Amino acid sequence: MHNTREEDWRTPLAEKLIDLRGLPVDDPRRTAPWKHGLTAITKQIAMPAHEFAGLRFHQQRFVDAVARGRNAYEAVLIGRSAARVQGMWVVSLTREPVELALPSSEVPPTYRRSKAVVCRRREVPFHTVVHGVRTTLPVRTFIDIARDHGFAEGLIAADWLLANGFAREALIEGLSRMGRIRNAPVVRRCIELATEKSESPYESLARAIFILGGIGNIEVQVSIGGFRVDLLIDGWLAVEIDGDVKYTEDPDMAIVEKINRQKQLGNKGYVFLRYRPAELLKDPLGVLEEVRMRLDGAVNRGAS
Repeated sequence: MHNTREEDWRTPLAEKLIDLRGLPVDDPRRTAPWKHGLTAITKQIAMPAHEFAGLRFHQQRFVDAVARGRNAYEAVLIGRSAARVQGMWVVSLTREPVELALPSSEVPPTYRRSKAVVCRRREVPFHTVVHGVRTTLPVRTFIDIARDHGFAEGLIAADWLLANGFAREALIEGLSRMGRIRNAPVVRRCIELATEKSESPYESLARAIFILGGIGNIEVQVSIGGFRVDLLIDGWLAVEIDGDVKYTEDPDMAIVEKINRQKQLGNKGYVFLRYRPAELLKDPLGVLEEVRMRLDGAVNRGAS
């Protein structure tokens, strides 16, 4: 079961995409969509320009993946693009083109010239259809993310799977079925260290940063004295990830409650560090160093 509840914004967006090939032959939008209030995402797929202009980054990546997936006749969305379409957690730490698996080694000229698409020659024996496009199944999607984009992004995807009811054994079996693949040790490490307790992709990212930095003994969503902290290191250092979603209903009250909670737990010997998602993305080494300094410089290691 998913630990965070999210409104379904994907279906309405996918329904706003217009396949120009399905319009009447004499419809002027087929040849000049920009003259009729449309933004062409591919040569064949467009959407209302005012809708596209208001999209946030993750929505743009979703729309682009769906559009290019619908534009492809035989290719299958994989990796981050498949995750975007399926609603899995994605935090891209590098540039994020649409990722496609091709049934043949021949890359179409359009994709060959495009920096917006990456084509990989991979077998995809099983796929599903979501929002009208072919994508890899969730476990395979995670494996591709981990082997192509590294431990941090792989851990985020693995955490999502476990939080949504997938058994760890299913991930192990999925990797085993693929035989010998590049970066298999990275995939196995993600499976080993994944947790069903993570409540956001940025909590997972913070944990990945700490693990890669050699910090151990990390607990997730720990209840202390009637309160709950995102991450607890060595039993006393609490790390909270302050996503904007936590303050949407009543920001003033939410901040007051957090201050009161931190004060009560601080009186019991716990130390708090707080980070926003932007800090994890822009300065992960700075975050890691600050946590290390707290751990190394603490005189009293542990809560009373």
